[in-house]
Amino acid sequence: MKTNWPFLFLAALIFSADPGLAETSFDPAARAKAIAPFVDEQTIAVAHVDLRRVNLGTVFGELGQISSTVSPDLAAEFYRQGGQGLAMATGTMASIMAVGGGEFYAVVSTADQPADNGKGLAFVCIPVTKTTNDEALFQMYKSANKHAFEAHRRIGDMLVIGSEKTLTRLASQKPYPRPELEKAFAEVGDTTAQYVLLPPEYARRVIREMMPTLPKKLGGGPSSVLTDGLRWAAVSVDLQSAITVRAVVQSTDARAAGALLRQLKTLTGDLAQNKELRRAVPNIDKVLVILIPKQVDDRLELVLDPENQGVAKVVTLLLPPVSAARTAARRMQSMNLLKQHAIAMHNYIDAKKTFPAAASRDAQGKPLLSWRVHVLPYLEQQALYEKFHLDEPWDSPHNKKLIAQMPQTFRSPMSKFGPEQGRANYVVPVGPGTVFEGLKAWGFRDIRDGTSNTILLLEVDDQHAVVWTKPDDWSFDPKDPKKGLGGFYEEGFLASLCDGSVRTFSLKLDAETLRRLFHRDDRKEIDWDKIK
Repeated sequence: MKTNWPFLFLAALIFSADPGLAETSFDPAARAKAIAPFVDEQTIAVAHVDLRRVNLGTVFGELGQISSTVSPDLAAEFYRQGGQGLAMATGTMASIMAVGGGEFYAVVSTADQPADNGKGLAFVCIPVTKTTNDEALFQMYKSANKHAFEAHRRIGDMLVIGSEKTLTRLASQKPYPRPELEKAFAEVGDTTAQYVLLPPEYARRVIREMMPTLPKKLGGGPSSVLTDGLRWAAVSVDLQSAITVRAVVQSTDARAAGALLRQLKTLTGDLAQNKELRRAVPNIDKVLVILIPKQVDDRLELVLDPENQGVAKVVTLLLPPVSAARTAARRMQSMNLLKQHAIAMHNYIDAKKTFPAAASRDAQGKPLLSWRVHVLPYLEQQALYEKFHLDEPWDSPHNKKLIAQMPQTFRSPMSKFGPEQGRANYVVPVGPGTVFEGLKAWGFRDIRDGTSNTILLLEVDDQHAVVWTKPDDWSFDPKDPKKGLGGFYEEGFLASLCDGSVRTFSLKLDAETLRRLFHRDDRKEIDWDKIK
């Protein structure tokens, strides 16, 4: 499903609060009445977001403090990237506010289903003000998902953005009373964002008739646990003075609420024992305990606020696996970049019959430019390559100006350097026995140990990164082949072999095995079972 209305909904979480936001008394009835003309029996969810009610300083400060308790490195990266995001958010906020889009509703309905890829499942309603610019707001939403947001129209006091079919229906739709919407808005209060789930009555009938017993993956038991236990549910997120989350589930009565709570505990217990989930989130059992609501008469309630440190506890438990998942994703990106460089090397050797030398040299043998410059044409960087004075060293007045134009392909996704700093994490091994030994350019026939047994390229951390145009790489030391390797990953380091394959090599490997991997023709066997 391509419907992407949550994109702008979630964007609310990064915008700064409007310091001039007028203090007004909260009227849940007025909020429900405003969206009532667009709600019918088939509406299953309504969200309301006020972008003006976000204090970015609060969000940034709290999350930064939490990340610092988990890992200093994680906190440093958070502040670095968060600062960049803050600058972007400031401009985005100004643009949205300037065209009157600070407040909006998102409605999910099955009225226009079935539809192509979810088109018509969701639409957006923006209260019209003096500053509302219909076309500008439409283009913003369309850029988020042109498939879902294909048209716009003013209907009453709302600018509605959605599919053509949806807008035609809404223009003549008669409102269907959903009194639970006002109750839900009243319960979660006047916060930054409110999400309300409204299970239609016809859905309850279908469940009772077609599924009297719940499947095992939902905990089993009678389906009345859901049909009676979940009349409506609401979640609010407040990002003003502190990060606060509140959730309410309204049941038919206290008995139904108790039955639903028991079902939730059974489900969370099963989830906590799920092996795949535990691998992804080792602390999932502790997270689920925090997220179990409490029964208050005929409803279930959950509050995560500064008083109980709920948000801090959940984020602290989730940050390590999230950080690990991000590292794994970046490792895959880095492996793809190493693959690109290996392919560029292969294309170079097809054209020149040898790999590039580690550096080009002048008539006196003085190093001029790195191999990274000479493979640019094989990385779709011909225009940049032609800017270099190839007969001048990397730090000549002319060539030095090109350092800041380093292609992103030479920078690891794990690097903290900006591209304009021109520091490359992808290097070749230079030294005795390597593919880049001495002044000579070596070819495939010189790799007598086999292309699948010899390292061609490797990734180094920022401490060992080099100026990309400079004839500088990783020096292979036969006495200490691990020196300068690793740093980004606990598992070891990434390298591409001469056949173009990319692997992660453990630093727990014995020195002799590593030595053999860097030699092109020592004629010694590689024990790949040991490496695996």
